[in-house]
Amino acid sequence: MSASARTSREVRLAAIPNGLPEPADLTVAETPVPIPGPGEVLVRNRFFTVFAALRSLLGGVRGAPLPGLGRGDTLFGPAVGEVVASPEGKDRAPATSCSTCSVGASTRWCPRRNAIR
Repeated sequence: MSASARTSREVRLAAIPNGLPEPADLTVAETPVPIPGPGEVLVRNRFFTVFAALRSLLGGVRGAPLPGLGRGDTLFGPAVGEVVASPEGKDRAPATSCSTCSVGASTRWCPRRNAIR
């Protein structure tokens, strides 16, 4: 099967919860598996946690340290995964050149790219 024919699953916010999130507030979407570019790796997440602080980002809360999640946004958080694709000739080892990534900071903000990932 070619990489372009494979799909992955993402948990997305279907509705802004009124109180604690309910199963109906979330949806699972299938998306094409991205092809890693130069200097990137593809990671298959095996375990994912929906952490308690994520609740403060659902719909956006004033004063939160990260941008809020809106309808259709993919949830993010700590995960355990395996590298399944990397640049040819490169070891499949975690990057340690990024201070945010090397300490395992659970943030969508990437200071290296100056963007939300």
